[in-house]
Amino acid sequence: MDADITEIEDAVRRLPKAERVRLIEVIARSLRDPELERAPELTTPNRTAVERLLDEMDNLPSRSPADGFSNREHDRVLYGDHR
Repeated sequence: MDADITEIEDAVRRLPKAERVRLIEVIARSLRDPELERAPELTTPNRTAVERLLDEMDNLPSRSPADGFSNREHDRVLYGDHR
């Protein structure tokens, strides 16, 4: 099974960003509605808009402080460890 998952992961990594997002949406919908067979296709203008948005998001600066703490560590310091 691990070999199958590795093949799937490799195939997903080769997909363009917009297609990976679409795949996530399809999987999420199928988890909510098992009867869903297929998600609607993105039209070319919508696909282009999604790709532009993803590119813009990639270019946004990181707002994480450069103090060596991870987000999880920051949350632990601010809110405590509630496990």
